[in-house]
Order: sequence, then structure tokens, then C-alpha cells
Amino acid sequence: MDEDDVKKLELIVYLIVLVVFLGAVFNIPSSLTNLAVQWLVGAFLGSVISLVAGALRHGNRQSLETLINEESLLFAKYLRNEKETWIP
Repeated sequence: MDEDDVKKLELIVYLIVLVVFLGAVFNIPSSLTNLAVQWLVGAFLGSVISLVAGALRHGNRQSLETLINEESLLFAKYLRNEKETWIP
């Protein structure tokens, strides 16, 4: 993996955090925030999977995507004060 690939992945992660943060600060409806986060998570996973082509089978990719989506939504709820605690 070269430096450009790492920067691309870092950018997507920063965008995910930014969307969740802005959604919480500006009280954007959770459905819009969740949709944006899910799209960005999909872009992140697509990039990772293209880098490690063949290393993950379809079933593992789907499980990983589900776990990341669930974790992102729990973090968004925590930032909106819908949950008391968030444990990654």
C-alpha cells in the first residue's frame, strides 16, 4: 500500500467523523446523517477491499460492513446525546 492509498483512506475516515460531528452539532436529522455515514463507510470499504483484492471473501466483507455501520450509528447517537456512553 503506497502513501496515496493511506491518505485516501484517512480522508474518508475524517469525513465520516466530520459528518457525525456536524450532524450532532447542527441537529441534522439522524436519517440524513446515517445515510451520509453509510455512503462514506461504503466508500471506505470499497477502497480497502480494492487494496486487498481477494483477501476478504464476500461473506466476511458483508459482516465487516455491518459491524462498521452499526458502530458508526452508535457513535452518532452518542454525539447527539441519545446514548449515555459510547464504548468502541
